[in-house]
This record gives sequence, structure tokens and C-alpha cells, in this order.
Amino acid sequence: MGEQVKDQFNILSSDYDARRRLLIPRFDDFYKTGIELLAYEGPAPRVLDIGAGTGILTEVLFDRYPGAKVTLIDFADQMLDVAKEKFKDIADIRFIAEDYSTYDFGSEKYDIVISALSIHHLDHSGVKDIYKKVYDLLPDGGEFINADLANSGIPGIDAKYDALWTAFVLKNIGEGEHFDRFMKNKEVDNPLPTLNHFLWLREVGFTGIECVFRYYNFSVIYGKK
Repeated sequence: MGEQVKDQFNILSSDYDARRRLLIPRFDDFYKTGIELLAYEGPAPRVLDIGAGTGILTEVLFDRYPGAKVTLIDFADQMLDVAKEKFKDIADIRFIAEDYSTYDFGSEKYDIVISALSIHHLDHSGVKDIYKKVYDLLPDGGEFINADLANSGIPGIDAKYDALWTAFVLKNIGEGEHFDRFMKNKEVDNPLPTLNHFLWLREVGFTGIECVFRYYNFSVIYGKK
């Protein structure tokens, strides 16, 4: 991922969590739906959160699996610092300040890989590569949740999604510095059609694939190995 993306997220780190609900419509459904639908039944899954940021999705995961053994990776070290403070009382947790798209996980395996609002910053080949990497990190039966921006591929619909999202944010935060920052951050977004995600997940080997939540351009895509 580019330095521009890294810098943008480090700038946002101090008030990132507080502003998420103002920027993401149907916030709770977006973050919770994929976690609620995971099939894993054990008490302590091995979990990898890629592009973890401040650990919002990991926090939701701990609500369901309080004994989870979680690794969070993100190249925005200041975002991870917020996550470290958030989870300071949890012993079995690890933080990696690296770019997950290039990081070598070696022979590590995880029962569940999760990601929220990160993969859309990659280009087409980067998305394909990370899906292959995620597939290789999972054992048979392992599960993947990608809660992210994804469009329809239909120009008129996508323009409407974007307009509705922008109106939602403007209503919540009003004009000014924070709205200008929101618009600037959108410039580094690279959402792709949901169909592309389905095709590329199947191409690398995932069999159980579903979009378990969608609202405007916010989608939660599930894959099972």
C-alpha cells in the first residue's frame, strides 16, 4: 500500500473510533453481521485481523469469542498504538506494524481471517494477491470476513451510493475541516464491484462465498475454505 494511505490513517488515529459511527451508515450491522455468522464453534479461535487499524472489528470479535488468540497487523503504527491501549488487559494478543500485503507470515495458520475497510485501498492485482494469501493462511474449513467498500459496477447505481453516503456524512458532521478530510480520504479509495470479489475468491479456491450484508457501498463478504 502507498505511503499516502499510511499517512492519512496515522493522521486520523487520535479520533478514529469516535468518528466511525458518523461516517459509516448502519455501523453495528456492518461490523457485527459477518462475526455473528461465523461457523467456528470453539472457544479460542486463532484470528488474524488484516488492516486492523484501531481494532474495531477485533473488538466485535472478542464479544463473540472472548478467548480468541488474535494477531492484528497494520502498517499505520499510530492506529495500532490505539489498539494496543484498547486491548492492554488481554494477554494472548499480538500486534504487527507491517504492510500485510507484503508481510511474510511463514507457516502460520489461522482459523479465521477478518478485515474491515482496508482491502479496497489495493489495486486489482493486490486484491487478488491478498485473497490468495488469506486462503493459504487458513486451514480447511477456515473462514474469511471482508467488511469493506464495494460497488455495483453500474455507474448510475454507484453514483447514487456515493451521493447517499456523502449526504449521510454531511448531515452528521456538517461542513468544515472534518468533512473536507472525509472527502480527501475518499480520493485514495478504490472500491471494486462485489462480483469481482466473488470471482477472485472462487478463483483462489474459496467455495462458500456470500455477501452477508450490504448497505449503499458497504458490503460484508464471507468466504469459507
